[in-house]
Amino acid sequence: MTSLLKITGLEVSVGEKRVIKDFNLEVQPGEVHFLAGPNGAGKSTLAGAIAGLERFKVTAGEILFNGQNLTKLSLDKRAKTGVFLAFQEIPEIPGTTVFELLEAELLAANKEPDIAELSKKVNELLEMLGLPLDYKNRDISGFSGGEKRKVELLQMFVLEPKLAILDEVDSGLDTDSVKKLPFWLSNYKGALLIISHNPTLIKNFPRAIIHNLEGSYDRSI
Repeated sequence: MTSLLKITGLEVSVGEKRVIKDFNLEVQPGEVHFLAGPNGAGKSTLAGAIAGLERFKVTAGEILFNGQNLTKLSLDKRAKTGVFLAFQEIPEIPGTTVFELLEAELLAANKEPDIAELSKKVNELLEMLGLPLDYKNRDISGFSGGEKRKVELLQMFVLEPKLAILDEVDSGLDTDSVKKLPFWLSNYKGALLIISHNPTLIKNFPRAIIHNLEGSYDRSI
């Protein structure tokens, strides 16, 4: 069976500095993987390299997604293959509402939405995430750290990418939301690559796989 994501011999540089050397990773559809390691080990660099952010330069190796080499594709084309990256700091877009963003993202992904169905789905997701229903009509600006995390999760659940990369997804969330986060993510059907320093979060995914960038180990918990 072809892996959803297969990374072999990957090297990534930022500027003149090589951050990742000879990294390998294989993710099957629906799997949950955690990326562990100290600050500066290259976790966010790997996430950015997979997604195609310009400042992360792949200097060796391959990133295959459904058998297609992502290193040959631009950022927008990678997103259209089904790769989603939740940023640590999402950009603010004054004058654009959350609902307008979701609608535009679906259109860009060639998924023309039924507005009534989309509104119903967004309401259900907002309720799950503990956000007021009027959030869908708010401009994408002035959100707190926790609200930003939840808006990123909202986009993930609406777009339904095949692979979602969540960089410090628990950052900024209040204690209650952190406790609920594993439940929210367990409802997601696609594959997840989660970057987190939170051991409690990791332990709530009993079949997850941990990858340590510096320790070069790979084990189930």
